[in-house]
Amino acid sequence: MLASLATTDWAVETLDLASSEDRSLAAHATSLGAALFYNFGNFCAVAAPPPPESVQRVNLLKGRPINQVGRITTTRGCFERCFAWELVPERSTATACSHSWTTSSSSARWASAARRPTA
Repeated sequence: MLASLATTDWAVETLDLASSEDRSLAAHATSLGAALFYNFGNFCAVAAPPPPESVQRVNLLKGRPINQVGRITTTRGCFERCFAWELVPERSTATACSHSWTTSSSSARWASAARRPTA
């Protein structure tokens, strides 16, 4: 699979999210460690599967520091497993976070914006 992806001319070929076959191909390739490029808003995003070596490879591809923290894209059902919530201090002593969900047909994105807590 990965060898086939490597020999594909992606300047000419594209995958169509409307095609179940193309979605399956993208999901399978990503599960094997391939980076995933997708449209988000008015730019093209690059995603990596969770293993550190995949994230580091994509960071280097983007010209970022190898261990730079990125964003998480997941479904609502898996969101709680993305963080070690028991390590987060109580709200009274921690930085407050405001968060919002934006949903698309296949995923939910969680964004947080840190701000100082008010008294």
